[in-house]
Amino acid sequence: MASGGRPVRALEDWTIRLRGRRTARRGSASRRTWPRCSPSAIPRRFEGPWLARHLRTRLRRTARAASPRNRRAPGRPGRRTRGDGASSRTRLADRPTDRAHPFGHGKNVYFWAFVVSMLLFSVGGAFAIWEAVRKILHPGAHTVSLGLTFGVLGAGFVFELASFVVAYRSLRHEKGEATFREYWRDTRDPTLPTVLLEDSAALVSLVVAAVGIGVHHVTGNPLWDALASGVIGLVLIGVAILLAFETYSLLIGDAAPEDVEAKIRDAVIADEAVTGIAGLYTMHVGPRAILVVLEVRFRRDLTIPALEAAVRRLQDRVREAVAGATEARLVVIEPAPGDETVGRAA
Repeated sequence: MASGGRPVRALEDWTIRLRGRRTARRGSASRRTWPRCSPSAIPRRFEGPWLARHLRTRLRRTARAASPRNRRAPGRPGRRTRGDGASSRTRLADRPTDRAHPFGHGKNVYFWAFVVSMLLFSVGGAFAIWEAVRKILHPGAHTVSLGLTFGVLGAGFVFELASFVVAYRSLRHEKGEATFREYWRDTRDPTLPTVLLEDSAALVSLVVAAVGIGVHHVTGNPLWDALASGVIGLVLIGVAILLAFETYSLLIGDAAPEDVEAKIRDAVIADEAVTGIAGLYTMHVGPRAILVVLEVRFRRDLTIPALEAAVRRLQDRVREAVAGATEARLVVIEPAPGDETVGRAA
């Protein structure tokens, strides 16, 4: 551990003691024990030169947000680490159910992805277009060194490219044999597409900015710089619209992918008490949590106890069929309309 980590450790110990005193004043019922911070728990981003520190932080945050290995599996708590700011919205979505939110907080992911699309891209795009208009109305020479400008753009490109590579590899691992278009259509988790599109837009914007500044320097015409700013604004706004439409669909309630619904149908049809399915309705209430409502045609010779046993059996089968990538938070099974005679008394 570098010597520069000692002030950080002292600051974190002071914060822990302060939290402990505040908690103690609240009473013994809410008292919590705060473990002493170990040197290994201090994030590495406080070590090393600035460039390496920034790159390590960017790569770790992108990998944690994008890697499928860090995603939450049903019945298993998500893997969390200190300093993981990129996965804060995932932690909000993983909170347990309560009386006000009986189906969980999974849609937090959709809401914050929508906020990102509006703020990070739209506000940035609007500012870039405003900057283009300002440069057209008030052209002027660059007041910053050209070498410094290209140095900053080059460093930013390296950081964004490294982040893009991590996100792209995670995307290839998660989508498997599916094409990118199929993955975009079937995924119900906007985290990885948001990271990938953010990095893609940043890379394109950096290249456009470098070209605009370079042509401006060669020709002496400031309109090229203004044109580059306008193109960057259009790129950011285009990505914002794309993400906004996707997250809007998830916010209002997307159905489960076709392959998940096919597994549900196969599991129900295979039961000996079922003669057909009149309706299947699903809705995602989180990246991996769904609601399932089935209208099932049962055999007419079933007794009430047999019908109740069949419903419980089908609920278990549906949960087993979608287990893994998806969790059936609620499974409702009802006799199809017109089957009022099913379940006669024994």
